[in-house]
Amino acid sequence: MKGPIKTLSAIAVIAAINSFSVVAAEKSHFSYSWIDTWDTDNNQQVTIEEFFKARKTRFDLADENKDGLVNLDEYRNEYENRLDQKIAQERKQSVKQTKMRFNAMDKNDDDIMSKDEYMDVAKRGFDFFDTDKNGMITDEDPKPEYKPRKKTEQKSEEEIKKQQRERKIASAKRVVKMPTTHNKKGMVAIYDANGNGSVSWQEYMAVREEMFARTDENGDGQLVFDEYLAEFENRLDTQIAKAREKRVARTDKRFAILDVDSNGMTFEEFQLSGVRSFVRYDKNKDGKVEFDEKANTQVANRDAKKQDSKL
Repeated sequence: MKGPIKTLSAIAVIAAINSFSVVAAEKSHFSYSWIDTWDTDNNQQVTIEEFFKARKTRFDLADENKDGLVNLDEYRNEYENRLDQKIAQERKQSVKQTKMRFNAMDKNDDDIMSKDEYMDVAKRGFDFFDTDKNGMITDEDPKPEYKPRKKTEQKSEEEIKKQQRERKIASAKRVVKMPTTHNKKGMVAIYDANGNGSVSWQEYMAVREEMFARTDENGDGQLVFDEYLAEFENRLDTQIAKAREKRVARTDKRFAILDVDSNGMTFEEFQLSGVRSFVRYDKNKDGKVEFDEKANTQVANRDAKKQDSKL
């Protein structure tokens, strides 16, 4: 690793490695989104050379006046520009998925969702998670069995692993995460009106009724796509605003950590944090961080929240 770290002083590099190699050995922190952020050639691994080159590009983008220093305003601007681009992409994809959901619920394909169609989906969703069939969705319900989709072709082991990697990365790096009825946690988040951690059938249907009424803007007892989309976009944009505010609020604290001497962040100071993260993730100390290097989904999701900025 000596060659690629010429951009840092020898003292800084040695201090970083000595200080953080022990931490790396003791902790299993790993972020799939960290790989995605710095993997510029998309081969599911990040070499030290690749990492430092990408860091230099990031620093140069932030250094708006090209004076070799990044001040707080420049740091904020670079981060917020990246954040807003990502949010825009996620919002576009969410709207696209909303159209797919509407079409799936509109069983007779008349471009109108009747209240019966809307509620029919609700019954199937509740029954799926109420596995003990007692009219309540609780933590005591056994895990539901997901029926595998019909196989159109046999996938190789490598293809399966690739899809798993893509799903883990996509989940870890998302900025805006809306509660989903595809899992029990999301069901409770959406329908637990009294906040007791469970959802009764009566409670569930009451919330569904309220949601339908709120979405049915003209009160004609049925939904067109524009109504369905408008209701979802209101919830989505509220969630986006909260997520953005939370992440931007951390910017000043991150900068204070990076700007060690409080005199504007130099590339060496910025790169020092890079050494810390690389050493932490390079478990076998071979100068590269690979996708499967002691990674797991739970830790990845936790790290995505804690390290969204990828200092």
